[in-house]
Amino acid sequence: MVELLEYSKGRQHGAAPESAGAIGAAHLALTVEDIHAAIARVEGAGWEAKGSPQPIPGGPRKGILAAYVSGPDHITIEFMQPPGE
Repeated sequence: MVELLEYSKGRQHGAAPESAGAIGAAHLALTVEDIHAAIARVEGAGWEAKGSPQPIPGGPRKGILAAYVSGPDHITIEFMQPPGE
């Protein structure tokens, strides 16, 4: 799945956004079978989890577990685990 977003304002003065949902932020989302194993694997490579996996509470993605991880180079990846996996 590719999700394209357009914001009215982007980064200002070269500052990187603090969160993946902030204006000007970009990230890649990957579907995984085991979100906890995926997080453990990237943490072993120097990435940092931005909190624990949280279920999406409503909408078309209701029930999907989602978590963000950030790499040493400030790249953000979102892991998404479908319900029942």
